Amino acid sequence: MKIRTLAAQIGLPWWLRIAIKVALGRVPIAHRHWKALGLFEHGRMEDPAYARRVWDSHAGALVHCQGAPTKAFLELGPGEGGFTIGNALAAGFETICLVDVQRLFEPAAYLTPEALALCGVTLPPEVARSRVRYQTEGLPCLCGQAGDTFDLVISHTVLQHVRRAEVPAYLRELFRITRPGGVGSHRVDFRDMLGGTLNNLRIGSGLWERDWFARSGFYTNRLRHSELVGGFRAAGFEIIKDRVELFETCPEAARHRCREFRGLTEEDLRVKGCNLVVRKPMRPAS
Repeated sequence: MKIRTLAAQIGLPWWLRIAIKVALGRVPIAHRHWKALGLFEHGRMEDPAYARRVWDSHAGALVHCQGAPTKAFLELGPGEGGFTIGNALAAGFETICLVDVQRLFEPAAYLTPEALALCGVTLPPEVARSRVRYQTEGLPCLCGQAGDTFDLVISHTVLQHVRRAEVPAYLRELFRITRPGGVGSHRVDFRDMLGGTLNNLRIGSGLWERDWFARSGFYTNRLRHSELVGGFRAAGFEIIKDRVELFETCPEAARHRCREFRGLTEEDLRVKGCNLVVRKPMRPAS
């Protein structure tokens, strides 16, 4: 979100950033107008070069697939751009499902011959269209997918924004819809959206998880790395790769965390991001 960058540049304290975002979040303006002002943006996936780098960072997980491919792909939280569609088609996927919690782009704009050509796709647009589904009701959309379907499921800086109480259900559904031997690749950012540190741990869940507060454009579920990895394991996944990125030192903000987070270890607090590759185990041969 550009508002975070602007606030950091002019040195606004974290608590004032919250106040500004809460106030702006109450203004009844459509998302497209905020976007035109450079505020409340959802990633950079409208940029084909950036979208390609994101794709490449996740598609490598396919080497860890086992069993016969289904040629089905799902992205959780595609954001404001649909170039994932062309990248997935170019990779040979025949079923492409994009799931989000709101409609932020029109797939038709990414299924024109020109847009497909940017991704190296030569399929006729009508064939490409028949392979794509874009669904925008979040968890119910995952629940509506057939089980044991997808070779590859990805998310890119999305899981930290899922409401904390819903995370176990999301992970269970991701496990259910991944085919045995299929993989997931997930980039997760554990920093706050108030300056890229851990000021979000200063506020208790009684306020943080209220709907009006959580919908103000800075919500993260505040799960730490070990909790998220544990959640994937509890859902049934094997952890294939877990590459973490660390703060150089534990952020000062973490020393002021509220009581409910005081039990977190410094090891967990130092993790600012991770790239996880998970796999659904193959079923034993009958």
